[in-house]
Amino acid sequence: MSTFTQLLYHIVFSTKNRQRTLNIERRDEILGYICGILKNRQSHVFRINMTDDHVHIFCSIHPAENVSAIVKGIKIATNKWMRAENISPQFMA
Repeated sequence: MSTFTQLLYHIVFSTKNRQRTLNIERRDEILGYICGILKNRQSHVFRINMTDDHVHIFCSIHPAENVSAIVKGIKIATNKWMRAENISPQFMA
């Protein structure tokens, strides 16, 4: 007998001090990068979107994963990548 688990999350996080620093022109790159992080952590993104000061992610997360660790990992990895790409916002910790 197998077990079925479906854990759905709506994750929202913003830039530091809600500054309008997300580069909307590079939206597809930023969202694609975040989707890649989630895919590598055995998660599935149903919807993802952003404005110039926050990101919304609707996803399922593997039951063995810790939600807070995934969100922290997304923020840290995305910050590093954006700085390297000269996009440069800071997400709130």
